Amino acid sequence: MKKIAIIVNQYHPFIGGTESLAKSLVEKILCNFYEIEIITNPNLSRNKQNYNYKINEINLSDENGLNTIIKDNKYDCCIFFADLHSAHLNIYNLTCNKNICILNIDERTYSVRNAFPKAINNLKKFTKVISYTKDGVANRFLRENNINYVYIQNFSRDILLTEPNPIFEKKIKGLFENQDRKLILYLAAMEERKNQHYVITKLVEQSHLREFNWLFVGPQNNIAYTTKCIEEIKKYNLPVKFVKGFDDVDKLNTLYQISDLVCLTSIAEGMPLVLLEGLSANKPWVSTPVGGVPSSLNDTNTGVILSKVDFSGVELYDSLKQALKITNNNPRDLWSSFYREDLVLEKYKNLIREII
Repeated sequence: MKKIAIIVNQYHPFIGGTESLAKSLVEKILCNFYEIEIITNPNLSRNKQNYNYKINEINLSDENGLNTIIKDNKYDCCIFFADLHSAHLNIYNLTCNKNICILNIDERTYSVRNAFPKAINNLKKFTKVISYTKDGVANRFLRENNINYVYIQNFSRDILLTEPNPIFEKKIKGLFENQDRKLILYLAAMEERKNQHYVITKLVEQSHLREFNWLFVGPQNNIAYTTKCIEEIKKYNLPVKFVKGFDDVDKLNTLYQISDLVCLTSIAEGMPLVLLEGLSANKPWVSTPVGGVPSSLNDTNTGVILSKVDFSGVELYDSLKQALKITNNNPRDLWSSFYREDLVLEKYKNLIREII
């Protein structure tokens, strides 16, 4: 049986879209045909006994460690999940004949792209480079550097596979004084890139935005940033509540199902998983024009793209109202046609078979 190594910074499906893609690709496709080994950074909460394939935990910034493992194991193919600044993409010496890189670049990384000459040189040597944005900043970077690539869209799980959790639904709705208002879901890690504080300042400036209930959900690793947001909310008594991130899929699905709209106004993105999950849940959306959003979701009539990252409160309010009125198109239809897991994984299966 041929051996494939998966190299990814974090191997945990609740961290983000890249990790979800890695786990689905491994467990639903590759494990059926190949011997799999995951090479990833250590994670104290991971129980390696829960996996029926090898998890090799190393520091991916250790050049000798990564290159030695790949050289000694003689894998038939190595699949890298990487951003341009990823340590392993900047130290790896190609010792495996077949290498695939699934590349994610957002606006922040693109702005300092010339700082990673070794990563750029490595990308030119890969057998295949894959971009999961239709025509985002990653594609622009690849074209500028004459790196051939294949576009395979991102995907999301099917949110409507489960029924809402009634106890959890009641708990979430009970957070708000006025439960009759439309509920806006903002699902993202609490950090500057995700731009929650900017949205909060718009709620302060534009009173109409307080006609909605706002639910911010995500890991709160940046304590200072989270505290700044909470202090602003308390000061102005805004209809905003925070829920920490969690690993319960049924609860996550319930949040999508009970919300009226998915909002994500990041300043930088690849292809936001939260918007695709929102499509699956048949919810309209509002987003800033970042990453692959304009090229993938513009003109689909399933949501509204804001004109710029530093949008006004008036524009945000108008966009929310416009998105909530969308009735002549079904967001889930778009998801079912393009962003279903089985459709995307089949493309990966065929590509990997072609290579090895």
